[in-house]
Amino acid sequence: MPEMAMGWLLAQPGITSIIFGGRSPGQIAQNARAADIRLDSGMLARIDRLTAPLKQIVGPNADPWLDGAESRVR
Repeated sequence: MPEMAMGWLLAQPGITSIIFGGRSPGQIAQNARAADIRLDSGMLARIDRLTAPLKQIVGPNADPWLDGAESRVR
C-alpha cells in the first residue's frame, strides 16, 4: 500500500519528487521501491473515483489542525 500511495503521488502533474521516511531500514527500502511503481491510467482513474467522496468531505485543506491564515491552501 505505501508503494501505491507514493506511486500515485508521483503520477500527479506538477509533483516531481516526494519526501518519505521510515522507522526502520526495511521501511525505507520499501518506500524507495515506490520510484519503480508505474500506475496505468485506468488504475489512476479508479483511485480518483474511489477517493472522490472523501475529497468532497475533506475539502481543499486536508489538515484539520490548520485553518485560516495558517492553511497551506491559498
